[in-house]
Amino acid sequence: MMKLLGAVLQFVNLFAAALLAGGQLFCLKTLVSARKAWSPEFGTKVHQDAMTVRPDVYMKKAAAAATFTGFAVAGLDFMAQGQPVIGGLMLLGSLGQVANIYISARWEWPINQEINSWTNGPVLDRYPLVRDTWDEKHAWRTMASTLALICFTAAAVLRQRP
Repeated sequence: MMKLLGAVLQFVNLFAAALLAGGQLFCLKTLVSARKAWSPEFGTKVHQDAMTVRPDVYMKKAAAAATFTGFAVAGLDFMAQGQPVIGGLMLLGSLGQVANIYISARWEWPINQEINSWTNGPVLDRYPLVRDTWDEKHAWRTMASTLALICFTAAAVLRQRP
């Protein structure tokens, strides 16, 4: 029964972590890199329409699921004899997810709220600073979620070894 529970938790963990890291990497490599060349009006509109409400539908849930299942699988690995490396990778990945959530809650989500409050267009004197801060923090959280996914994937691969 514990083996089945561990397998289900690992599947949910990898799925959620991949969804999160993949979405953040896509945003970083496409939207973030392109929008510096956009007008503040267009950049604000894209941010409001594509980088806040829609992704938040799944990103917050995926981050919570990856974090919770990461800690749960780490606990199961530490309880099993001979699994400290795998458990350590799961723990490190979970801490990466915690960093992702912290960065998001501390900087990203408040900036999203501010940008979404600009119903009559961007606040031109704030836009460059807000955009640059969001972009920097997004890069940091993307690194954290990607590190988490790498750790979770390595743990899953090692778990399959005889």
